[in-house]
Amino acid sequence: MSPCKFGVTIDAPLGPHAFTLARRAEEWGFDGLWARDHVSFTQSLPDPLTLLTGFAAVTSRVTIGTGIFLFPLRHPTLVAKMVATADYLSGGRFMFGIGVGGEFPQEWEGCGIPVKERGSRCNEGLEVVRRLWSEEHVAHRGTHFSFSDVNIDPKPARPGGPPILIGGRGEVAFRRAARYGNGWIPYLLDPPRLREGLATIRRFAAEEGRGETPFFLSPLIYLRLDRDYESALRWTANHLGARYNQPFEKPVRRYALLGTPAQVIEQIGPYLEAGVTHIIFEPMTDPEGYGDLLQAIAGEVLPKARVMTA
Repeated sequence: MSPCKFGVTIDAPLGPHAFTLARRAEEWGFDGLWARDHVSFTQSLPDPLTLLTGFAAVTSRVTIGTGIFLFPLRHPTLVAKMVATADYLSGGRFMFGIGVGGEFPQEWEGCGIPVKERGSRCNEGLEVVRRLWSEEHVAHRGTHFSFSDVNIDPKPARPGGPPILIGGRGEVAFRRAARYGNGWIPYLLDPPRLREGLATIRRFAAEEGRGETPFFLSPLIYLRLDRDYESALRWTANHLGARYNQPFEKPVRRYALLGTPAQVIEQIGPYLEAGVTHIIFEPMTDPEGYGDLLQAIAGEVLPKARVMTA
């Protein structure tokens, strides 16, 4: 198995400084730059595809990816075009992490999409984008989408399009990943549940005749470096509690990487043992401290984590 890759989200309200951080993150040794997606959220978030295309322009090596993109909020033909362009302009460095969301009903209402249809729209939409990335003059007649003679040009840089990573933590998401995906991009799961989920997806993939398909396991994990574990816990629980308007101490204790660099490195070990192929760190800090935290992760966590995965 190839060594684990380490990425980081850069999507907070950083303004043009985000592009400076993207360049520096590549220089500091991160393997990927990732961006979250919400149309209407409790904090400021730029559109991820727009942001990541900008990151592609100022970097040359790192993967760029959505973690995650609320795919059923948009028409799949438009998504196919935008993602194909991002992969084309980045020279084939794009990874398309998607999910169905649903936690914030106002963004579904704002986009005119019934939230109860998000799962079926996602599945049908995945069929559409796959065909548009690989075929000429596509016609489709489905439950949610119908069109004739649509062609996407330019196609993605990679034949058939970029890898699609599917988010979610239940059987429906596992079956979606097995049928349509090249990977799984979960969050708020500990290493034992990651291992169990991956085994379930592989079993479902075998039932779909896709048992030999290379598969990524790329969890998103909150990370806070601080003088000790409890200080990191308090800051992260308060920040995420405000973001999601609910108590967050228990999830943070169970699912986040917290404390000193040595403590965080020790906590990463079980994730590597669970078979992750990419770890996507979501830095827990204020916007003005983003660069300092990225540099600290790169200098004090990544080198030892890479030794563990070599």
